[in-house]
Amino acid sequence: MGQWLGESEARTELPRMGWCTGLADVLAAAYARDLYADTSGIVRRREGRGRRVRAALVKLLASGGYIAVPRAGRRGPVTVAPDGVTAHRWCAAAPDLLYPDHRAAYRARVRLHHTGRTSKQTSREAARRLAPLPNGEEEKRRRAAQLRRVEQWAKEMQAMRERLAAEQAKRDVQAEQERAADWARIQQEAGERQAAEDDRRDDGLVMSQHGPREIVMGTGERRVTVTRTGPSGWNAVVRGAVYVVSQEGGKDWPWLVTASDDTRIGVCSVLNDVPYAASVRDIVRDHADAMGRGGAFSEWVPP
Repeated sequence: MGQWLGESEARTELPRMGWCTGLADVLAAAYARDLYADTSGIVRRREGRGRRVRAALVKLLASGGYIAVPRAGRRGPVTVAPDGVTAHRWCAAAPDLLYPDHRAAYRARVRLHHTGRTSKQTSREAARRLAPLPNGEEEKRRRAAQLRRVEQWAKEMQAMRERLAAEQAKRDVQAEQERAADWARIQQEAGERQAAEDDRRDDGLVMSQHGPREIVMGTGERRVTVTRTGPSGWNAVVRGAVYVVSQEGGKDWPWLVTASDDTRIGVCSVLNDVPYAASVRDIVRDHADAMGRGGAFSEWVPP
């Protein structure tokens, strides 16, 4: 029963392996422990000065994992792998399925590899090696190695995707920060242009007893409101702070701007003995800015 099963396996698998009688003979010699390799890598029948074995056949059997040859520079017997034991049994069970020579077996392997998914050149390259024994130890080893390579590749791809995603997220944050900074700059520049335009329109305002009782210049924190309090006095209000504009020493004195703590902070411009609202605006804004920063502001000292 076992012999019949072995022959059945041989007749099923050997035609798909593309083996010749020369391969079977070399494998049989190795199975009989009759092959030896010297330090130069030459394999001979019997140790010492025995007949040389064709190197191409030895290389083919080793490429499929059927035999193991000592490494270069070492001498010793050529051993048969577990897959080689099975292949030897198949060759012995169905010798009529072996090709008569190496070239015929090579052409058969080319035909086996040349399918609709492979080119003729690829098939020739594959036919220069023996395929591992179907479902044998070498095939399992190669599948496991391939699986490890695929798993390693998947890990590397995942790491690369995560790295690229992190880099993209960083670029997105930087781009958003740049857009926010650009928008803030645009808004600031627009506010500065508007403030400059408002200031330009306010520059011609002259405070007098015949003019408006209240003059408003600027908006927001830049807003300065000047209100006439009497024939020759005004109050200027900015950010809740009240300043007084007056000639405290009489008509011969300049127009002084005094802070709420009675500090004289400057002298405003005049035209025909009346102050310019824009001049008062600039003085009180500078003082309010200095106070907001916690800085000092030099008091005006009369000459």
